Amino acid sequence: MGAIGGMGLSLISSGIGAFGAYQNAAASNRAASYNASVSEQNAKYAEARAQQAKIRGAFDLSLLRVDNKRALSSLAQGFANAGVETSSGSALNLLGEQHGMNIRGEQVQQYNTDMEVYGHMVEAENHRTAAAMARSSRTNPFMAGFTSLLGGFTQTYNQYSQYRMLTGASCSTSRNSCYL
Repeated sequence: MGAIGGMGLSLISSGIGAFGAYQNAAASNRAASYNASVSEQNAKYAEARAQQAKIRGAFDLSLLRVDNKRALSSLAQGFANAGVETSSGSALNLLGEQHGMNIRGEQVQQYNTDMEVYGHMVEAENHRTAAAMARSSRTNPFMAGFTSLLGGFTQTYNQYSQYRMLTGASCSTSRNSCYL
């Protein structure tokens, strides 16, 4: 076949490689777009879970407050039924301590809710970052194909230059013909 035929095949191979690079970049872009949309959906889901946690936490806190008031009233009623004076002394101290524990319990409930909501919001932000990274990983398929083609042409030109040096062949640019 000869050196010139080999260079022709090299050019054809470069074209096929360029088409392959184009197809690979296009497929990679479709995968990146899909991954970005999945991450966006996951972010929305995490935000919905945060909203649910906030609502559930507020409901649980309201139930805890009702239970705390009921327990404090029950304690005061028990003292009153036993004939204990609740406006001063140990009974008042016990009622005050119980009220303080109730408040701390409510604060813990609120803190736990806030931490759960925060965790879901961080998760949503992480998904959004993953979506942005997936979108930024996309490449231009035409540029990938062109770069591959350019590399193939450069390699073929280098082969041609070596061939000319070894054989002493010359080309006339005015007549577009080569002489050996």
